Amino acid sequence: MPKDKKSRATGGAAGSADSKSSATAATDSKSAPAPATEVDTTTTPATDSAAAAATDESTKQDDDTSDDASSVSKGRHNFTVAQYNTLADCYTDPVTNQLTYITDVAGILKFAQRRKLLAKTIESFKADILCLEEVDHYSEWWEDTLEAMGYESHFAGRGKGKDDGCVLAWKPEKFKFAAPYITHFTDDTKHIALLAILTPIGFTPTPAAAAAADANASGSGGSGGSGGTKSGGGKSGGAAVPPLLIAVTHFDWASPVTRLAQARQLRSAIVTLRAKQPLFHGKHMIPVIVTGDFNAEPKSPVYTFMAAGDVKAAASANSNSNSAATDNKKHNHKKNSKNQKSEPAAPPPPVLPVAADGLTLVSAFRDTHSKTNACGEPAMTIVKPSYSATVDYIFYTHASTTGVTAGIEREKVVPVPSNVAKLPNAQHPSDHLPLIATFKYV
Repeated sequence: MPKDKKSRATGGAAGSADSKSSATAATDSKSAPAPATEVDTTTTPATDSAAAAATDESTKQDDDTSDDASSVSKGRHNFTVAQYNTLADCYTDPVTNQLTYITDVAGILKFAQRRKLLAKTIESFKADILCLEEVDHYSEWWEDTLEAMGYESHFAGRGKGKDDGCVLAWKPEKFKFAAPYITHFTDDTKHIALLAILTPIGFTPTPAAAAAADANASGSGGSGGSGGTKSGGGKSGGAAVPPLLIAVTHFDWASPVTRLAQARQLRSAIVTLRAKQPLFHGKHMIPVIVTGDFNAEPKSPVYTFMAAGDVKAAASANSNSNSAATDNKKHNHKKNSKNQKSEPAAPPPPVLPVAADGLTLVSAFRDTHSKTNACGEPAMTIVKPSYSATVDYIFYTHASTTGVTAGIEREKVVPVPSNVAKLPNAQHPSDHLPLIATFKYV
């Protein structure tokens, strides 16, 4: 277990209540957060020293999602991100949370039993970065459990009467963590987004990227942007490996309009925080990874807006969709019963127009599965008797989407099964399926 453990728990205190998202920076604390400062003030991200190396052992998950988990490349240029809505214990009441279809003879819904399978499942991901939603019992169980797996973690609680929140966890021998920024969406749903900067340790860029960066450094005298500072944790020659801006979020389930507003606020918070980070290679903004349960299907306006940042494009997606509200959990979704064969070795994502705010994102799972939906996303990431749908995503700034030749690219993904019965069950401890993607620095 890592030494010098530091507890990171940010409560649900709201920041300014203006028309923008309320984004606040919090410092490390035990149980209660320190006074927050606005995200748009000048800040110096605090980093923590690397802790002891994580254990190499991992338990094999007893379902199809782990088929490729043990073979995911862990090279010097690579890192793996896992996205998972864990189903908070506070939402497992069968009546109020539409889980009456579960005959809980084996204690599937009891946290004392379910947490054992949660730990086994998450350990099987072999991820360097974990992005979790619907987490409660953080200080009582999650924090120590993640630490035992070799992670440091930060919890951001929703507050305002809600017990759950989002967690970002990382391997401290691979990443240094900067003080988090919490965005409280300016609506009455109490949903949040957790943003942070992770600086890589011991990573090197690919040879091509290193050569390009060295050439750039020679030509520019090695100066960076933003005050002449060059960002990056690992280096090879003059090449810097940039930090990552990570965002973990959970959008509202009831209203498509609210979700779209939350997407706009999230993008605004990301753009603001990203703009304050030093440029790498003297001219490029740092890469971004955005994960979460967006409660929106691939044909939805939210999906389109997250990728394009364009309200008109989102509106077009809305009008072209057969049903503008098919991603509403209270609606009857048509269950996909086909057992589609997934395709983890996917072609590169399409070149997209640069978003107006400069943040062009693409889903890591786009075009990775058979055409079960408009974008080649997994057939389902949430499964209930009345419906199954894809609502969870890992978005990222792919180098080719903006013509940038340095940053991160998707290397591979772990296939998501398309024939899973109603969740949770004895093999799956949540009503969501995990997403696991490996990226590489280029």
